[in-house]
Amino acid sequence: MKNQKYKDLVADLKGKKPEAVYCLLRDRVKILRETRGKSGVYCIINKTNGRRYVGSSVHLAKRLAYYLSINNSTVLPPARSAIYNSIKKYGLGNFILVIIETCEAESCIAQEQHYIDTLINMGKDYNLNPKAGSWLGFKHSPATLAKLTGRKRSAVTIKKIGDSLRGRKHSEATLALLRGLRRSQETKDKIGAASRGRKHSEATLAKLRGRKHSEAALVKIGERPCSELALAKLKGRVVSEETRAKLSAALTGRKLSEETRAKLSAIAKGRKASEATLAKLRGRVVSEETRAKLSDKKASAEARAKMRAVRLGKAHSEETRAKMRAAAAGKVGTGIAVTNVKTGEVQEFASIGKAVRALGFGLSMIKNRAESGALMGDAYVVKYMESAETRAKISAVRLGKTASEETRAKMRAAAAGKVGMEIVVTNVKTGETQEFASIGKAVRALGFSPFVIKSRAESGALLGDTCVVKYMESAETQAEKTASEETRAIIRAAAAGRVAMEIVVTNVKTGETQEFASIGKAVRDLGFSPFVIKSRAESGALMGDTYVVRFKDKS
Repeated sequence: MKNQKYKDLVADLKGKKPEAVYCLLRDRVKILRETRGKSGVYCIINKTNGRRYVGSSVHLAKRLAYYLSINNSTVLPPARSAIYNSIKKYGLGNFILVIIETCEAESCIAQEQHYIDTLINMGKDYNLNPKAGSWLGFKHSPATLAKLTGRKRSAVTIKKIGDSLRGRKHSEATLALLRGLRRSQETKDKIGAASRGRKHSEATLAKLRGRKHSEAALVKIGERPCSELALAKLKGRVVSEETRAKLSAALTGRKLSEETRAKLSAIAKGRKASEATLAKLRGRVVSEETRAKLSDKKASAEARAKMRAVRLGKAHSEETRAKMRAAAAGKVGTGIAVTNVKTGEVQEFASIGKAVRALGFGLSMIKNRAESGALMGDAYVVKYMESAETRAKISAVRLGKTASEETRAKMRAAAAGKVGMEIVVTNVKTGETQEFASIGKAVRALGFSPFVIKSRAESGALLGDTCVVKYMESAETQAEKTASEETRAIIRAAAAGRVAMEIVVTNVKTGETQEFASIGKAVRDLGFSPFVIKSRAESGALMGDTYVVRFKDKS
């Protein structure tokens, strides 16, 4: 060791031979030159009283430059630590610097802790914290705490702190500690009391509104589960009327972008409600006020046009059809009695569909009120006129009855030109034309009800704001309609002997063949009118672009 007069001061380093010993005042240039680019542990010793300070740094030259410039009081801030104050008091010439050892940057804290434990007398030497690299275990004096309490930082200081922290990221170890941090209830209450009534500035609100989470952050938020305590709080939370009014005002008129709608649709696709949720929805009771709002609310013309455009051409899956049939079992065609409780007026409808068209309420609402007995629109009581059992009894009574000739004539007159007749649907926007062998096939392909298609075909009104519907009559049917009474008699006489004749129908695409004992049975099974079947059997033309019809030769 070159400086022999420092032997007594460094003799108690527990057998560790220092790498270098310097005088802070005389060896300033040498210290900075020889420690440049090194990391390690150092010890500063006061020659006057023997007190020591142990520290470490990954940039020794930078750290030591701080101590070497302490006497320049016009540049440095006020006193910050015991070693700082001591150097200011005694001067650099009364201190020696001992480089205990140089080491890798990762080992600095561990080595510093070792020498703090072995060399430092806490309470006597300059080190204030027993743990290296942190303030853990340090306690401010009452006088210092009194100064810190109520202290307010200036705008300049706040900006400097913000600039220094901006872009800084916690290490994985720190993040793990923060995630596992559990605050006591007392701490939570204090945070809540401090934050209550606090409002963000307009500048902060503007930043928050324009802020967008990254894709990775959204994934993390979506995967993060709520704690049981948080869920319990959410379930028991009651939203005040003032908050509801604010939320309603904020959301009124708000339109979601196409991108957001697509994302919501993708998230909801295939998602099914749990049994618990379904049970809650089934048992939920809607208040009278909410019912009144729903009853008065009507979709705009634009919204209705969009819904029709979405449904146009859409066909239900077999599974959906089966569910609809199961849901409608026992209700389709059931008479509905609607009583106005205010006026006492009673209206009877042959089916729910007719009640929908006459009253303007939705199909599901009428069914719901008929089953639950709740008021509809605050004025109507809805009941089914016939139960499934009653309809079964009526059906049993009617079974085997034969309609009179007069009744049959009325039924034929009502169905003339419509049952099983071909339908032509033209899209007025694109000019595209579709032909259907029957109303039933048009219903399945277009998704509109038979009533809507029939009414548009008879009235000439547009179907779904885009389609014109017409009946497509065969040449034979038109001839019969325009023929004289004498000609009609001839046609009926020509058809005599064939009405009960057997019919053979062959599907030219699949090769499948069906035999019917009479034209009437072919009408019921295939959905084409008697005139269409007769004309195709006599002319040999295709029926519905698929079927070849011929009379079965009995010979």
